[in-house]
Amino acid sequence: MLRHWSWVAMNVYGWLFGWRLLEPVHRAVLTLSLHGLGYDNGWTDSLTGEEHFISRHLARADIRVCVDIGANVGLYSTMIAKHLPDTKIIAIEPSAATFERLEKNVHAYKERVTCVRTALSDTPGEAQLYSKAALSGTATLDMKIHDGRKTATETVPVTTLDQLVVDLALPRIDFIKIDTEGFEYEVLSGAQATLARFRPKYIQFEFNIMHLVRGYSLYDISTLLPEYELFRLLPHGQVRIDPKKFSSNIYMFCNIVAIRKS
Repeated sequence: MLRHWSWVAMNVYGWLFGWRLLEPVHRAVLTLSLHGLGYDNGWTDSLTGEEHFISRHLARADIRVCVDIGANVGLYSTMIAKHLPDTKIIAIEPSAATFERLEKNVHAYKERVTCVRTALSDTPGEAQLYSKAALSGTATLDMKIHDGRKTATETVPVTTLDQLVVDLALPRIDFIKIDTEGFEYEVLSGAQATLARFRPKYIQFEFNIMHLVRGYSLYDISTLLPEYELFRLLPHGQVRIDPKKFSSNIYMFCNIVAIRKS
Protein backbone atom coordinates (compact mmCIF):
# COMPACT_ATOMS: atom_id res chain seq x y z
CA MET A 1 0.00 0.00 0.00
CA LEU A 2 2.83 2.40 0.93
CA ARG A 3 4.54 1.68 -2.39
CA HIS A 4 1.31 2.47 -4.24
CA TRP A 5 0.86 5.84 -2.53
CA SER A 6 4.53 6.68 -3.05
CA TRP A 7 4.03 6.06 -6.77
CA VAL A 8 0.92 8.25 -6.75
CA ALA A 9 2.78 11.04 -4.92
CA MET A 10 5.63 10.93 -7.44
CA ASN A 11 3.21 11.19 -10.34
CA VAL A 12 1.46 14.14 -8.70
CA TYR A 13 4.87 15.80 -8.18
CA GLY A 14 5.62 15.27 -11.88
CA TRP A 15 2.32 16.85 -12.87
CA LEU A 16 2.78 19.87 -10.57
CA PHE A 17 6.47 20.56 -11.28
CA GLY A 18 7.08 19.03 -14.70
CA TRP A 19 7.72 22.38 -16.38
CA ARG A 20 10.50 23.08 -18.85
CA LEU A 21 11.65 26.12 -16.85
CA LEU A 22 12.29 23.89 -13.82
CA GLU A 23 14.45 21.43 -15.78
CA PRO A 24 17.78 22.94 -14.57
CA VAL A 25 16.63 22.58 -10.97
CA HIS A 26 15.58 18.97 -11.42
CA ARG A 27 18.81 18.19 -13.28
CA ALA A 28 20.91 19.74 -10.49
CA VAL A 29 19.07 17.75 -7.81
CA LEU A 30 19.43 14.58 -9.88
CA THR A 31 23.16 15.12 -10.36
CA LEU A 32 23.73 15.74 -6.65
CA SER A 33 21.72 12.64 -5.79
CA LEU A 34 23.71 10.49 -8.20
CA HIS A 35 26.97 11.59 -6.57
CA GLY A 36 25.47 10.67 -3.19
CA LEU A 37 24.63 7.23 -4.60
CA GLY A 38 28.23 6.60 -5.66
CA TYR A 39 28.19 7.75 -9.28
CA ASP A 40 30.90 9.80 -10.99
CA ASN A 41 32.99 10.15 -7.84
CA GLY A 42 36.36 9.93 -9.53
CA TRP A 43 37.72 13.41 -8.89
CA THR A 44 40.12 12.18 -6.20
CA ASP A 45 41.05 8.71 -4.92
CA SER A 46 39.29 9.39 -1.60
CA LEU A 47 35.94 9.82 -3.38
CA THR A 48 35.94 6.51 -5.26
CA GLY A 49 35.39 4.53 -2.07
CA GLU A 50 38.14 2.08 -3.01
CA GLU A 51 40.56 2.82 -0.17
CA HIS A 52 37.69 2.80 2.35
CA PHE A 53 36.62 -0.60 1.04
CA ILE A 54 40.16 -1.98 1.17
CA SER A 55 40.95 -0.69 4.66
CA ARG A 56 37.56 -1.41 6.24
CA HIS A 57 36.56 -4.67 4.56
CA LEU A 58 39.38 -6.43 2.73
CA ALA A 59 41.82 -5.79 5.58
CA ARG A 60 39.47 -7.67 7.92
CA ALA A 61 38.99 -10.61 5.58
CA ASP A 62 41.41 -13.45 4.92
CA ILE A 63 42.62 -12.12 1.57
CA ARG A 64 45.76 -14.04 0.66
CA VAL A 65 45.74 -13.77 -3.15
CA CYS A 66 44.45 -10.78 -5.14
CA VAL A 67 44.30 -10.49 -8.93
CA ASP A 68 44.40 -6.89 -10.21
CA ILE A 69 43.16 -7.06 -13.81
CA GLY A 70 43.91 -3.87 -15.70
CA ALA A 71 46.51 -2.74 -13.18
CA ASN A 72 47.67 0.25 -15.30
CA VAL A 73 50.61 1.89 -13.45
CA GLY A 74 49.91 0.07 -10.19
CA LEU A 75 48.01 2.50 -7.99
CA TYR A 76 45.45 -0.10 -6.92
CA SER A 77 48.04 -2.86 -6.48
CA THR A 78 50.08 -0.52 -4.31
CA MET A 79 47.02 0.29 -2.20
CA ILE A 80 46.37 -3.42 -1.68
CA ALA A 81 50.01 -4.06 -0.78
CA LYS A 82 49.96 -1.18 1.69
CA HIS A 83 46.79 -2.17 3.54
CA LEU A 84 47.07 -5.98 3.23
CA PRO A 85 50.67 -6.85 4.17
CA ASP A 86 50.12 -10.62 3.94
CA THR A 87 48.48 -10.57 0.50
CA LYS A 88 50.12 -11.70 -2.73
CA ILE A 89 49.06 -9.70 -5.79
CA ILE A 90 48.96 -10.67 -9.46
CA ALA A 91 49.03 -7.36 -11.37
CA ILE A 92 47.94 -7.71 -15.00
CA GLU A 93 48.54 -5.02 -17.61
CA PRO A 94 48.78 -5.39 -21.42
CA SER A 95 50.42 -2.12 -22.58
CA ALA A 96 54.21 -2.39 -22.90
CA ALA A 97 54.99 1.16 -21.73
CA THR A 98 52.43 1.06 -18.94
CA PHE A 99 53.69 -2.36 -17.84
CA GLU A 100 57.22 -0.96 -17.54
CA ARG A 101 55.93 1.82 -15.26
CA LEU A 102 53.86 -0.70 -13.29
CA GLU A 103 56.94 -2.77 -12.51
CA LYS A 104 58.78 0.32 -11.28
CA ASN A 105 55.89 1.51 -9.12
CA VAL A 106 55.42 -1.82 -7.32
CA HIS A 107 59.15 -2.50 -6.94
CA ALA A 108 59.00 -1.81 -3.20
CA TYR A 109 56.60 -4.75 -2.91
CA LYS A 110 58.34 -7.01 -5.43
CA GLU A 111 58.33 -9.97 -3.04
CA ARG A 112 54.53 -9.96 -3.04
CA VAL A 113 53.56 -8.52 -6.44
CA THR A 114 53.84 -10.53 -9.64
CA CYS A 115 53.39 -8.48 -12.82
CA VAL A 116 52.03 -10.18 -15.93
CA ARG A 117 51.91 -8.45 -19.32
CA THR A 118 48.73 -9.57 -21.03
CA ALA A 119 45.14 -8.53 -21.65
CA LEU A 120 42.32 -10.71 -20.33
CA SER A 121 39.16 -11.58 -22.23
CA ASP A 122 37.00 -14.63 -22.98
CA THR A 123 39.30 -16.19 -25.60
CA PRO A 124 43.13 -16.32 -25.88
CA GLY A 125 45.13 -14.94 -28.79
CA GLU A 126 46.25 -11.45 -29.78
CA ALA A 127 44.40 -8.15 -30.10
CA GLN A 128 44.91 -4.47 -30.83
CA LEU A 129 45.07 -2.20 -27.77
CA TYR A 130 43.88 1.35 -28.45
CA SER A 131 44.98 4.27 -26.27
CA LYS A 132 44.75 8.05 -26.48
CA ALA A 133 48.03 8.75 -24.72
CA ALA A 134 51.04 7.08 -23.13
CA LEU A 135 50.23 5.34 -19.84
CA SER A 136 46.54 5.94 -20.53
CA GLY A 137 44.06 4.69 -17.96
CA THR A 138 41.47 4.21 -20.72
CA ALA A 139 43.36 1.89 -23.06
CA THR A 140 40.89 -0.61 -24.51
CA LEU A 141 40.56 -3.50 -26.93
CA ASP A 142 37.52 -1.89 -28.58
CA MET A 143 38.20 1.04 -30.94
CA LYS A 144 34.57 2.24 -30.57
CA ILE A 145 35.34 3.32 -27.00
CA HIS A 146 37.36 6.27 -28.31
CA ASP A 147 34.61 7.34 -30.70
CA GLY A 148 36.80 7.38 -33.78
CA ARG A 149 39.35 9.77 -32.28
CA LYS A 150 43.02 9.34 -33.15
CA THR A 151 44.60 6.66 -31.00
CA ALA A 152 47.88 4.81 -30.68
CA THR A 153 47.72 1.05 -31.23
CA GLU A 154 49.83 -1.90 -30.23
CA THR A 155 49.42 -5.64 -30.56
CA VAL A 156 49.09 -7.31 -27.17
CA PRO A 157 48.76 -10.91 -26.00
CA VAL A 158 45.35 -11.98 -24.71
CA THR A 159 44.46 -14.82 -22.39
CA THR A 160 41.66 -15.79 -20.02
CA LEU A 161 41.76 -15.77 -16.25
CA ASP A 162 41.02 -19.50 -16.31
CA GLN A 163 44.14 -20.12 -18.41
CA LEU A 164 46.26 -17.70 -16.38
CA VAL A 165 45.39 -19.59 -13.20
CA VAL A 166 46.76 -22.73 -14.83
CA ASP A 167 49.85 -21.01 -16.23
CA LEU A 168 50.76 -19.47 -12.86
CA ALA A 169 49.64 -22.51 -10.84
CA LEU A 170 47.66 -20.28 -8.49
CA PRO A 171 46.45 -22.22 -5.41
CA ARG A 172 43.66 -19.77 -4.55
CA ILE A 173 42.13 -16.40 -5.38
CA ASP A 174 40.28 -14.42 -2.70
CA PHE A 175 39.74 -11.06 -4.39
CA ILE A 176 39.54 -9.95 -8.02
CA LYS A 177 39.60 -6.33 -9.19
CA ILE A 178 38.69 -5.66 -12.83
CA ASP A 179 39.24 -2.36 -14.65
CA THR A 180 39.29 -3.24 -18.36
CA GLU A 181 37.50 -0.29 -19.97
CA GLY A 182 34.27 -1.99 -20.98
CA PHE A 183 35.57 -5.58 -21.19
CA GLU A 184 34.43 -6.68 -17.73
CA TYR A 185 31.82 -8.99 -19.25
CA GLU A 186 34.39 -10.81 -21.38
CA VAL A 187 36.85 -11.06 -18.49
CA LEU A 188 34.23 -12.67 -16.27
CA SER A 189 33.12 -14.95 -19.12
CA GLY A 190 36.69 -16.23 -19.32
CA ALA A 191 36.86 -16.72 -15.55
CA GLN A 192 33.89 -19.01 -14.91
CA ALA A 193 35.97 -22.08 -14.05
CA THR A 194 38.10 -19.97 -11.70
CA LEU A 195 35.04 -18.54 -9.94
CA ALA A 196 33.55 -22.01 -9.52
CA ARG A 197 36.83 -23.47 -8.22
CA PHE A 198 38.07 -20.72 -5.88
CA ARG A 199 34.80 -18.89 -5.09
CA PRO A 200 36.54 -15.57 -4.33
CA LYS A 201 34.90 -13.56 -1.56
CA TYR A 202 34.93 -10.24 -3.39
CA ILE A 203 35.01 -9.08 -7.01
CA GLN A 204 35.31 -5.37 -7.73
CA PHE A 205 34.75 -3.89 -11.18
CA GLU A 206 34.02 -0.54 -12.82
CA PHE A 207 30.76 0.26 -14.59
CA ASN A 208 30.58 3.30 -16.86
CA ILE A 209 29.72 4.78 -20.26
CA MET A 210 31.99 2.27 -21.98
CA HIS A 211 29.52 -0.50 -21.22
CA LEU A 212 26.80 1.45 -22.99
CA VAL A 213 29.04 1.79 -26.05
CA ARG A 214 29.75 -1.94 -25.98
CA GLY A 215 26.10 -2.90 -25.37
CA TYR A 216 26.25 -4.35 -21.85
CA SER A 217 24.08 -3.52 -18.86
CA LEU A 218 24.94 -4.15 -15.24
CA TYR A 219 22.26 -6.82 -15.32
CA ASP A 220 24.14 -8.59 -18.14
CA ILE A 221 27.30 -8.64 -16.02
CA SER A 222 25.37 -9.84 -12.95
CA THR A 223 24.20 -12.95 -14.82
CA LEU A 224 27.82 -14.15 -14.74
CA LEU A 225 27.88 -13.77 -10.93
CA PRO A 226 24.85 -15.77 -9.70
CA GLU A 227 26.43 -16.51 -6.31
CA TYR A 228 27.09 -12.85 -5.54
CA GLU A 229 25.20 -9.80 -4.27
CA LEU A 230 26.10 -6.44 -5.80
CA PHE A 231 26.99 -3.25 -3.95
CA ARG A 232 27.96 0.20 -5.24
CA LEU A 233 30.88 1.81 -3.45
CA LEU A 234 30.31 5.17 -1.76
CA PRO A 235 33.10 7.42 -0.47
CA HIS A 236 32.37 6.13 3.06
CA GLY A 237 30.78 2.73 2.56
CA GLN A 238 28.65 0.81 0.10
CA VAL A 239 24.98 0.38 -0.76
CA ARG A 240 23.31 -2.82 -1.91
CA ILE A 241 21.86 -2.62 -5.42
CA ASP A 242 19.49 -4.65 -7.58
CA PRO A 243 20.96 -5.04 -11.12
CA LYS A 244 17.46 -5.32 -12.57
CA LYS A 245 16.52 -1.79 -11.50
CA PHE A 246 17.04 1.20 -13.80
CA SER A 247 18.85 3.14 -11.06
CA SER A 248 21.55 0.44 -11.05
CA ASN A 249 22.06 0.68 -14.80
CA ILE A 250 23.04 4.34 -15.08
CA TYR A 251 26.08 4.58 -17.33
CA MET A 252 28.15 6.88 -15.16
CA PHE A 253 31.45 5.93 -13.58
CA CYS A 254 31.00 3.86 -10.43
CA ASN A 255 32.71 1.01 -8.60
CA ILE A 256 30.71 -2.17 -8.07
CA VAL A 257 31.64 -4.83 -5.53
CA ALA A 258 30.23 -8.33 -5.83
CA ILE A 259 30.18 -10.09 -2.46
CA ARG A 260 29.73 -13.85 -2.33
CA LYS A 261 26.40 -14.66 -0.70
CA SER A 262 27.73 -17.42 1.54
